[in-house]
Amino acid sequence: MKSFAAVLLIAVLLCACSKEEPQAPVRPGVENPAPSTPDGYPEVDFAAGNATEHRTDGADGEIHIILYRKASNRSLPYVCAMSLTEGSDFASIDRQADFARGSSTAEAVLRFSPSKMGAQRRAATVKLTEEGKTLSIVFIKTDTQWSEAEVMLMFDGREFKRVEARYRKEGDKTDWIISREGVERRFMVDKGIPSVSATGSVAEASVYGKAELWPAVGVPCYYSDEFIALNVCAIADGKAEFPHTEYFFRQAGQYATARICDGWLLPVLAIDAKLLDPASNMWSAPARIEPDGSLTVFSPYHHLSPVHIVNGAPLSATWHISLNGAEASLKPQFSGFSNKDVFDFDFTIAAEGRCEGDMSKIVFDRPMHNCNADGLKNVIIECTWGNLQPTIIEIVLRIEHQSHIGAAGR
Repeated sequence: MKSFAAVLLIAVLLCACSKEEPQAPVRPGVENPAPSTPDGYPEVDFAAGNATEHRTDGADGEIHIILYRKASNRSLPYVCAMSLTEGSDFASIDRQADFARGSSTAEAVLRFSPSKMGAQRRAATVKLTEEGKTLSIVFIKTDTQWSEAEVMLMFDGREFKRVEARYRKEGDKTDWIISREGVERRFMVDKGIPSVSATGSVAEASVYGKAELWPAVGVPCYYSDEFIALNVCAIADGKAEFPHTEYFFRQAGQYATARICDGWLLPVLAIDAKLLDPASNMWSAPARIEPDGSLTVFSPYHHLSPVHIVNGAPLSATWHISLNGAEASLKPQFSGFSNKDVFDFDFTIAAEGRCEGDMSKIVFDRPMHNCNADGLKNVIIECTWGNLQPTIIEIVLRIEHQSHIGAAGR
């Protein structure tokens, strides 16, 4: 398998510093173009994912408005003037949004007061003064009451936290608010599809832009009776940071943090132009210990995984591992990693291994997959990399969760 491993080695090159703008992948024999100072300023527009509808129960509030431009590290700072062309009697907008040097996003705050709307339904239209672009947000006042609080388990990429969730349902749409000290997430579910409200300290991932380069940006949020997964950007210092995932578990059960030492991808994908030692680059994912003793690991290649930013797999992806005494088995299943520039087919994995220490550690010495030596799909899930390394999953920080899900919240 050495030939294809060499191709994968430079198929994905990531920026190691998470707080800087990720750099585009570079393939063999292609040099980065020399940076140049732009003659003018890149075109500015409203980012995808901005709110177009907001329902309110009468309390004053505010919404992030995210602007986007194509930018490189050499892009100059830019001040974008803004105004309201509709709705100024009940809403106000920051007079400007400031793009920092090299930044592709900038933020302004739209503040609104429903008591001044004078009607149940009003629109506020934001205009970029120089560019002429507009964004209209429809505000709808509702008298529907919030449900009683439902306790969920939130996994933020590192640990579990208990949060309170409330909902209100009108027709096909359900508003949700999830909160605890220092955390507030608002989102709406419309016919089963969730969208995040740009309030508090986050916005939906799509506002970041560049989904064509970084597939994680384009992964939609997920909603079910079992769990909710949000793909969001933190809003800090007036700009959107790279998206991260947050999980909220509704189903009762025993949950745990799964520490992953990965032998399926890290042995062949280069990070910042070098391979990472799996044992030195472990990350955490949420897991649930099922009543039959099996283990479900949720979205293993998202969260704080080194390959998260180039992973376009859905947030509903899981690993299901069967456990029988000291035996562990991961039957052929989708890996939870999707990137057409790396695999132009569903990368499928399998493994047989052992369980140690009362299920405190699962070891797969021979992780298998369906990518053959030519980089093509193999019919049988029996391939291994030339530099074979084990997959190890450590089960830590177990926590019991009890929950009651009302029918109206479904």
